[in-house]
Amino acid sequence: MSVPVAATWRYHLPNENGEGWAIAFLDSSGVFTSVSDYGDYGHRWPQAGWGPEDFRAFFLQCDDSYILGKISRRDEYDGDRTVRAIKDRILELRPCGCGEPAEYESEDDPDVLLCFCCKALESGIG
Repeated sequence: MSVPVAATWRYHLPNENGEGWAIAFLDSSGVFTSVSDYGDYGHRWPQAGWGPEDFRAFFLQCDDSYILGKISRRDEYDGDRTVRAIKDRILELRPCGCGEPAEYESEDDPDVLLCFCCKALESGIG
Protein backbone atom coordinates (compact mmCIF):
# COMPACT_ATOMS: atom_id res chain seq x y z
CA MET A 1 0.00 0.00 0.00
CA SER A 2 1.42 3.37 -0.97
CA VAL A 3 1.15 6.37 1.27
CA PRO A 4 0.38 9.66 -0.48
CA VAL A 5 3.07 12.31 -0.14
CA ALA A 6 1.95 15.67 1.21
CA ALA A 7 3.46 18.89 -0.05
CA THR A 8 4.75 20.97 2.87
CA TRP A 9 5.26 24.73 3.05
CA ARG A 10 7.51 26.24 5.72
CA TYR A 11 7.25 29.87 6.82
CA HIS A 12 9.85 31.55 9.03
CA LEU A 13 8.62 34.59 10.97
CA PRO A 14 11.73 36.22 12.47
CA ASN A 15 11.71 38.00 15.79
CA GLU A 16 11.43 41.72 16.20
CA ASN A 17 13.52 43.26 18.95
CA GLY A 18 14.50 39.83 20.27
CA GLU A 19 11.03 38.32 20.68
CA GLY A 20 8.06 37.06 18.75
CA TRP A 21 9.64 34.49 16.43
CA ALA A 22 7.78 31.54 14.86
CA ILE A 23 8.23 28.80 12.31
CA ALA A 24 4.94 27.69 10.78
CA PHE A 25 4.17 24.75 8.53
CA LEU A 26 1.18 24.06 6.29
CA ASP A 27 0.81 20.90 4.29
CA SER A 28 -1.46 19.71 1.51
CA SER A 29 -3.26 17.24 3.80
CA GLY A 30 -4.73 20.09 5.92
CA VAL A 31 -2.15 20.38 8.71
CA PHE A 32 -1.08 23.63 10.36
CA THR A 33 1.77 23.52 12.90
CA SER A 34 3.60 26.36 14.57
CA VAL A 35 6.66 26.36 16.81
CA SER A 36 7.25 29.72 18.47
CA ASP A 37 8.48 31.54 21.52
CA TYR A 38 4.81 31.76 22.59
CA GLY A 39 4.33 27.99 22.43
CA ASP A 40 3.76 25.19 19.98
CA TYR A 41 0.40 24.78 18.26
CA GLY A 42 -1.15 22.55 15.67
CA HIS A 43 -4.40 21.39 14.12
CA ARG A 44 -5.47 19.17 11.24
CA TRP A 45 -8.54 19.93 9.19
CA PRO A 46 -10.13 16.99 7.38
CA GLN A 47 -10.37 17.66 3.66
CA ALA A 48 -14.16 17.64 3.90
CA GLY A 49 -13.76 20.75 6.08
CA TRP A 50 -11.84 22.77 3.51
CA GLY A 51 -12.84 21.35 0.14
CA PRO A 52 -11.03 20.65 -3.08
CA GLU A 53 -8.91 23.83 -3.31
CA ASP A 54 -5.35 24.18 -2.07
CA PHE A 55 -5.26 24.09 1.74
CA ARG A 56 -3.26 27.32 1.77
CA ALA A 57 -6.14 29.14 0.06
CA PHE A 58 -8.55 27.83 2.72
CA PHE A 59 -6.19 28.78 5.55
CA LEU A 60 -5.69 32.33 4.24
CA GLN A 61 -9.43 33.01 4.09
CA CYS A 62 -9.92 31.99 7.76
CA ASP A 63 -10.14 34.80 10.29
CA ASP A 64 -7.90 34.95 13.37
CA SER A 65 -10.58 33.95 15.87
CA TYR A 66 -11.42 30.81 13.89
CA ILE A 67 -7.78 29.70 13.76
CA LEU A 68 -7.21 30.56 17.43
CA GLY A 69 -10.31 28.56 18.34
CA LYS A 70 -8.78 25.52 16.66
CA ILE A 71 -5.26 25.76 18.10
CA SER A 72 -5.65 27.39 21.50
CA ARG A 73 -6.86 26.11 24.79
CA ARG A 74 -10.47 26.86 25.59
CA ASP A 75 -9.59 29.30 28.37
CA GLU A 76 -8.47 32.43 26.61
CA TYR A 77 -6.21 35.25 27.68
CA ASP A 78 -8.14 38.36 28.68
CA GLY A 79 -5.68 41.25 28.65
CA ASP A 80 -7.85 43.75 30.55
CA ARG A 81 -8.75 41.21 33.23
CA THR A 82 -5.12 40.14 33.57
CA VAL A 83 -3.92 43.73 34.04
CA ARG A 84 -6.66 44.32 36.63
CA ALA A 85 -5.70 41.12 38.51
CA ILE A 86 -2.02 42.12 38.54
CA LYS A 87 -2.84 45.58 39.86
CA ASP A 88 -5.14 44.11 42.51
CA ARG A 89 -2.38 41.74 43.64
CA ILE A 90 0.10 44.63 43.82
CA LEU A 91 -2.37 46.50 46.00
CA GLU A 92 -2.72 43.46 48.27
CA LEU A 93 1.05 43.31 48.69
CA ARG A 94 1.70 47.04 48.93
CA PRO A 95 4.56 48.14 51.19
CA CYS A 96 2.37 49.71 53.86
CA GLY A 97 0.98 46.27 54.71
CA CYS A 98 -2.12 47.84 56.25
CA GLY A 99 -4.47 45.21 54.87
CA GLU A 100 -7.16 47.83 54.23
CA PRO A 101 -9.01 47.79 50.91
CA ALA A 102 -7.44 50.03 48.32
CA GLU A 103 -8.91 51.42 45.15
CA TYR A 104 -7.71 52.91 41.92
CA GLU A 105 -7.29 56.63 42.31
CA SER A 106 -9.53 57.32 39.32
CA GLU A 107 -11.00 55.63 36.33
CA ASP A 108 -9.23 58.28 34.21
CA ASP A 109 -5.78 57.16 35.38
CA PRO A 110 -5.83 53.44 36.24
CA ASP A 111 -2.02 53.36 36.43
CA VAL A 112 -2.04 55.39 39.64
CA LEU A 113 -2.88 53.30 42.69
CA LEU A 114 -3.69 54.82 46.04
CA CYS A 115 -3.96 53.19 49.45
CA PHE A 116 -6.54 55.39 51.17
CA CYS A 117 -5.76 54.32 54.74
CA CYS A 118 -2.15 55.45 54.77
CA LYS A 119 -2.03 57.63 51.65
CA ALA A 120 0.75 55.52 50.17
CA LEU A 121 0.93 56.26 46.47
CA GLU A 122 2.24 53.85 43.88
CA SER A 123 2.45 55.03 40.30
CA GLY A 124 3.81 53.84 37.01
CA ILE A 125 2.22 50.39 37.30
CA GLY A 126 1.01 48.85 34.11
